[in-house]
Amino acid sequence: MQGWLKEFIEKNIQLIQDNKFKDLYALDVDYPYLTQALLDAGIDPLKHMDYIPRNYLSETNITSFEVPSNIHVIGAGAFWSCEELTTVKLPEGLEYIDEDAFSECYKLENINFPSTLNYIKSDAFAETSLKHIVIPDGVKVIHRHCFEECKMLETVKLGTDCKIVGDGAFGECDSLRYVQLNTGLEKIRDYAFKKCHNLDEIYIPDSVTKIEPAAFYNCYPKIICTKNSAAHTYAQEFDYEFENYEIVVKNDDIIVERDNYGIRTIIKSNFVNLKEELNKLGVSKID
Repeated sequence: MQGWLKEFIEKNIQLIQDNKFKDLYALDVDYPYLTQALLDAGIDPLKHMDYIPRNYLSETNITSFEVPSNIHVIGAGAFWSCEELTTVKLPEGLEYIDEDAFSECYKLENINFPSTLNYIKSDAFAETSLKHIVIPDGVKVIHRHCFEECKMLETVKLGTDCKIVGDGAFGECDSLRYVQLNTGLEKIRDYAFKKCHNLDEIYIPDSVTKIEPAAFYNCYPKIICTKNSAAHTYAQEFDYEFENYEIVVKNDDIIVERDNYGIRTIIKSNFVNLKEELNKLGVSKID
């Protein structure tokens, strides 16, 4: 512990609290030491702030953490390389998770994403042990390398507002076997699913207009898509196995058929919202 820092805090507790710690966390000091010095002085800095500063507890031995309800932003590298961290609880009201916030938290298995979350920045959860991810509806971009090298990750569901899956977002997720892309998704960037060797098939909605050439680098899923969609063109151009599906209207039933498989799903149109149900299947329009 830097002795001068502890002494400074003890002599200036009221001033620090009145200033809401903003100047204190601008000092050129090791932030985890600063955080510990505050805690040793009986001060919980997060009670007086609406954000968690960058590198707040990075490289410490914490095993779990509950983010207070007054926090709206988690700063860059706030929990970077907390190698013993297994569980994090995020509050409703959290809006922003900055880059590298939880990267290299190798044992992190459990985290909830609140409905208020709008941004998850680059590398935020890279090299963690998350197994199942449900992205909130408000998140519009899965930024580059966001979940890269999450070796235990098995399933991913994107929220309804997502537009872009960024470069390397799920690259080298060796255990990834199921991805639910949302209707409304527009772009899949290079290396988004690089080396996802267990991803056997993926449904790509016809809202996707751009799939960059290396999006599935060294990953060979069967691509399920509608005829003449961007995904269909991509599969043909880069020699991926693909399967088309189409919508057939018969009496009061909406039948979704896949080539060579016959009837896949039947929806009774007289008691469901047709558009909503088709969106769940990744279909945004009927030709």
